[in-house]
Amino acid sequence: MLGSTTFSPDVISVVGFGTGIGARSDSFYFLHQSLQGDGQVVVRLDKWLEPTAGALAGVMMRDDLSDSSRDVFLGLSPQGRVLFQRRKTPNAKSWQLTNPGSIPKWLHLVRQGDTISGWTSQNGDTWAFVWAARVHISDTIIAGLAVTAGQADAAAGVQFDHTQVGSLPSGSLDIGLAGLPLSLRLAGITPGAHLIPDTGAQLLVTGSPGALTALEASNDLKTWTELTRFTLSSMPQDFEEDLQPLRFYRARPVSP
Repeated sequence: MLGSTTFSPDVISVVGFGTGIGARSDSFYFLHQSLQGDGQVVVRLDKWLEPTAGALAGVMMRDDLSDSSRDVFLGLSPQGRVLFQRRKTPNAKSWQLTNPGSIPKWLHLVRQGDTISGWTSQNGDTWAFVWAARVHISDTIIAGLAVTAGQADAAAGVQFDHTQVGSLPSGSLDIGLAGLPLSLRLAGITPGAHLIPDTGAQLLVTGSPGALTALEASNDLKTWTELTRFTLSSMPQDFEEDLQPLRFYRARPVSP
């Protein structure tokens, strides 16, 4: 997709066309480079220069340049809304999570193995976790800055600074999750709505790395059925498999 980039000391100004990022295909401008293995993309979105109603801008990791590639995107709207989005299978519908936010804001995607997590910050020092997704992408991917106008025949402009694309700094595997109480969160479902598999609603489980954990389900909060066992890593872990509407879920530590 067409667009343009202007570089000045410490600042990147990007103008992007495109009808949007999400659904089953993406249409946007991508300033990117290759990234092998674990790595990160960090940027501060300083301000919108030419906002449009459906515009989005942020950081992206992507399997390839096809419009329906596996990807993870963390971005902002002109209104400051934070969006975390991922497509786990080519040509599949993207799942997304949105939160209120503000501009300027730092955006940070971290890849560790098949897990990609999103973080935001007001100052570049203290980071708030947004979400994480397991996406089976290639060892060498493309990563960088993505901008879309969100509508046809329009362009959106944004100014970035403090851009970094590359390997993870030493010690970044900890990211403050060790020692947290085991927790489970359901996202992507609004009150009274049915769970539709194509939307990719997720259970996110966090806790102390190395703990053997069971994911269980129940119809009545009395009888629980184990769905799977897994060992917690230093990254949050999400689950989509076997999720059904009108059902209860829990995660609990278990003995080997």
